[in-house]
Amino acid sequence: MSQTRQENHESWPASGSEAPGPLTVEATRTLGTSYDRLSAALLPPLQLGIRVWLGQIFLGAGLSRLGDWPSQLYLFTEIHPIPFLPAGLAAPVTTAAELGLSICFILGLFGRVSALGLLIMTMVIQWLVGQTPQGIEHGIARDAQLYWMALFAIFALIGPGSWSLDRWRAGRGPRQ
Repeated sequence: MSQTRQENHESWPASGSEAPGPLTVEATRTLGTSYDRLSAALLPPLQLGIRVWLGQIFLGAGLSRLGDWPSQLYLFTEIHPIPFLPAGLAAPVTTAAELGLSICFILGLFGRVSALGLLIMTMVIQWLVGQTPQGIEHGIARDAQLYWMALFAIFALIGPGSWSLDRWRAGRGPRQ
């Protein structure tokens, strides 16, 4: 280190300036507290919005299956067969899962389990059904499903959030 730089370093703080002290630490604490308050205010509605958005995709699919039940055997045989399930079993199981898991996910009821179930369902659609000759022909696998899987995985790990029936059932209400 040169003599000038060493002298400047040793004589720090320079005249008229102050070393970082309690004011800087206090400002950092205030910023951290503000961030905590902001995230506490924004995270619950964001989590609810994501749950409603993702859940309605599967809820809509399940409701459309119920509305046109006679065609389901054909769809599960010719358009999007599930490699390890016969069409006669795949149609009711898939429909029940789409309806039950999506409703639970939206409400935040059994949030981690419903998120995990929808994650597995999306993985099967993307990597099994979407890779069959029929799935490739009909474009069953979509890039958007990769984002869905990431979001479902997050909810499976952290839970449905504070605006959920899981939180209400635990007696903690919408806020901790």
